Amino acid sequence: MHGDSSKAAERIGKLSKTIDLCFIDGDHSMRGAFADHMLARATAKIIVHHDVCSDACPETTELWRGLRN
Repeated sequence: MHGDSSKAAERIGKLSKTIDLCFIDGDHSMRGAFADHMLARATAKIIVHHDVCSDACPETTELWRGLRN
């Protein structure tokens, strides 16, 4: 886990139901955003990523391209 993702993983691990929507707006690195995505993927019905088309955040833009494909 990256950054505060370990806190989120702990909380999500305690849930007994799925999450309807997860909004990912983390540290804006590819590694951090991907870790958050994989964490959410296990429990969220819908995952929304922030900065998917941004010159200021090229790593999250690249991650989004990869996830789409």
